[in-house]
Parts: sequence; C-alpha cells; structure tokens
Amino acid sequence: MVDGAIATVALPTLATALDISESKSVLLVTIYQFLLAIGLIPMSALGDGFGLRRIFRAGLLLFLASTLLCLVVDSFGQLLALRAAQAAGAALVLSVGSAQIRSIYPIRMLGRGLALNSLTVSVFTTLSPVMGVAILAVVRWQVVFASAAPLALIALAASFALPPSHGSARRFDWRSAVLYALAMTLLFAAFDGSLWNIEPMGRIALLVAAGALGWLVVYRARRTERPLFPVDLLALPIVALSACGALFAFASSMAVLVMLPFRLGQLHGMTIAEIGASLAIWPLTTMIAAPVVGMLSDKLPAWALGAGGLAGAAVALVLLGSAPLDSGVFDIGWRLALCGASYAAYTASNMRLVLASTPRDRAAPVGGMISTTRILGQSIGAIIAAAILANGWVALPQGLFAPMAFALIGMIISFTRRRSV
Repeated sequence: MVDGAIATVALPTLATALDISESKSVLLVTIYQFLLAIGLIPMSALGDGFGLRRIFRAGLLLFLASTLLCLVVDSFGQLLALRAAQAAGAALVLSVGSAQIRSIYPIRMLGRGLALNSLTVSVFTTLSPVMGVAILAVVRWQVVFASAAPLALIALAASFALPPSHGSARRFDWRSAVLYALAMTLLFAAFDGSLWNIEPMGRIALLVAAGALGWLVVYRARRTERPLFPVDLLALPIVALSACGALFAFASSMAVLVMLPFRLGQLHGMTIAEIGASLAIWPLTTMIAAPVVGMLSDKLPAWALGAGGLAGAAVALVLLGSAPLDSGVFDIGWRLALCGASYAAYTASNMRLVLASTPRDRAAPVGGMISTTRILGQSIGAIIAAAILANGWVALPQGLFAPMAFALIGMIISFTRRRSV
C-alpha cells in the first residue's frame, strides 16, 4: 500500500532531477497499475498451484530486492524497470492476500478479518503521501521509492507465522496466462489511447482485438476443471453480481476523486491547502468506516449494506453538487465524509460476501478477480473524469451526473443480490 501510493508525491521532484517531462514521469505510476492489473489473476493461480505462503514470500523477496535497488538508481530507465519489478512482487503478494485471510479466519469471523485488513490498507494509503513529503524534505528522492523496504522486511519475518499451504500440484496454464495478459494490455491501451496518441478508430480496433482474446481465455477456461480465469465461479449469480456492482462502485468513486481537486478549486475557489484538507477527510472517514462495516457484515446481510452504501453515495454526490459556491472546508468536508463512509459500506461488505460465497480452496483466484475488478473500475473512473475535464464540465452540475449514475446502477445490482444469497 505504501509503495503504490507514495510515488505520486515524488514525481515533480523526480521530473526536475532527471530532466524529463511531467507526463513522462507519470509512467512510473501507470506501469505499476498496469502490471498489477495483468498480473493479479495469473499470479493467484500460481498461489493455487504452489501454495499461498510460498507465493506470498516469493513476492516479498522480489519486492524487497527491487525496492532496495531504488536507492542506487540514477536514470529514468533504471527506475522504470525497478518499478516494474516492484509491481510484479506486489502482484504476487496481493494476489494471495484475500485467500490468506480466508484460510486464517473461520467463516463466522471472516468480516472481522477483512475489517482488520481494510484498516491497514486505509491507514497506510492515508499516511503514504505525508510520509513521501517528509522524506523529500530531508533526503534524496530515491529514498521515496525505497521507503517500503523496512515494512517488507517486517512482513517477510512475520510470514513464518502464516499457516502452511500446499499447492494443488496442477500445471500452470501458461497459454491462458499469455492470452489474458495480451487481452488486458490491449484493453488498457484502448482505454488510455492518449498515452500512445491512438486515434478513436484505433481504440475501437484494440477493443475488438481485446474482446477476441478475452473470448479465447473464457473458451479455454470452460474446458478446464480449475481454470486460470474463474469463469466457473462467475457462473454463480452472487459472485457475478458482486463483481459487476464493484466495477460500478470503484468507477464512480475514482471519477469523483480525480475531479475533486479541479472542482474545489474552480467552483468553490479553494486554495491548495484547503483542497488538501478537504480531500483528506474522505480517506480518514474510510479508515473508520471500513473496519466497522467489515464487522457488521458478519451479522447483517451484505446486499443490504452494499445497496445502502451506494444509495448513500448517490445522495452524497447530490449534496456535493448542490453545495453553495462559498462553501469552505467544513461544508465540503461533511459531504466528502458521507462519500467515504458510503463507498466503504459497499466495498467492505462486498468482499466479505464474495469470499464467503465461494469454496475455500478457490479463494486465491477469487481474490485475484476482486483486485483486478478494483483496478479496472478505477481505470474506467479515471477515464470518465478525464472526459468530463476535457469537455469543461468539471465545475458544472452535470460534472457529477456520471459518477452518480454509476453509484445508482451499483445500488440496483447490489439490491438484486438478495435473491441469490
């Protein structure tokens, strides 16, 4: 979590130090997200085959080595290669994270286990930018990219306490893994074609090619007993509906988060300090709400928590859109607090429901699917925000229409799950 969130604060300093454009420096973030997206599901299959603890520790070792090497980089190419290695290590760790939680906690305490994990994620996602600024103030920018090394060492030492897991001794389906990676690569290129200056027709061609490769992955999966991509589990209505709802929820929240700094500055005339103070309220609220919802999901229906959460998010966006022009940090802050708590109510309860609804020995591929859905949803949300910014709607009421509609669609999907539980 630290490594994924801390890098953004160092980009302006790094761009100046290495004499590269700011847009080029963003590649250090996009390559990380891209490799996570294409690696989580195949690497979760490795965990299924070779054992969760082995893959977890292998990922930590790769992550630790590449993180320490960041201390001695002196060129953009070297740093980009190490960021790719960090992402590969992180993907190995994250791909089996949900499965590890499922293997540790009994079903009656699963929500509590996920709540503790959500608390860790929220705390370090919130603290990472602050850590990055503090590091840049006293030492070289390279230390920012190596700052997660001590935490990785602690995790590696603690991994000996994880329950031993034995793989299924089945062969890794490398053909499906390659097809899946190619499909995701084309999909991301189509989504963010501006990175390579791809014209609209070129993006359509990439989408068609990605769809064809995706069909091949699904075709191969249907002919396999324990497929790389868990299409057999997606045949379960509760899993399919939860994945679809999560896609809309993550897209909605990311679109709002990307637009907020521009909207608060242009529409409400906030200073940089006021914008920063307002934006901090969302993750701080999530940090409090996610563990509470995780524990409540052991007792209350997840479909109700999810539907209520996204309904609350839609209401919060209406309130945010109707905020007076002279609104300050407090007026905007309580609206953003409602956003943070509402989206957390969906995501925390949704993960618990999916993991509890699938066989325990399939928790690794399901965890990879959950993480991939999150990244895809966030990518779609960022694209929606970019389109709104490009059309000059960010300071207008219609600027929040798309994320509001996505939240409502997710709410409807969550409500329909009551028949599938």
